[in-house]
Amino acid sequence: MVRRSLLVGARLAVMIAVPWGFVAVVKLVVRRPRPDGDLLLHQLLAEPTSFSYPSGHTAFATALCLAILCALPAATTRFRIGLGIALAALVVLATAWSRVAVGMHYSTDVLASMLLIPPLSLLLARIITRTVPDHGFRDRIVA
Repeated sequence: MVRRSLLVGARLAVMIAVPWGFVAVVKLVVRRPRPDGDLLLHQLLAEPTSFSYPSGHTAFATALCLAILCALPAATTRFRIGLGIALAALVVLATAWSRVAVGMHYSTDVLASMLLIPPLSLLLARIITRTVPDHGFRDRIVA
């Protein structure tokens, strides 16, 4: 948004949509049912009709955070990169915890998303950087 670059926006959209779509396909293949909501003391959310494994919310949070980190300008200091990674990890862990806490996922569902998405996102970032001219994606992260 700061650069007002359509290309950077398209890259971010692809880096979020492709991993999120991958998780949707894995859900349809695995078809793991959600945890039993009746076992919760207070059911906060309505029973969803989609499958549980892997967690789409955690996958989205992970892909979004990685896309933002990859879009940081190359001149970003190590301190700011470290701060960005710490904040991204906090967002992903909070999202994962919340999905388990409200009874929508098993812990292995969110763990699978946290393990599947980073390699896929970084591979996708590397492919994008090699095929599309670079306008802000971080070479240090995807190299």
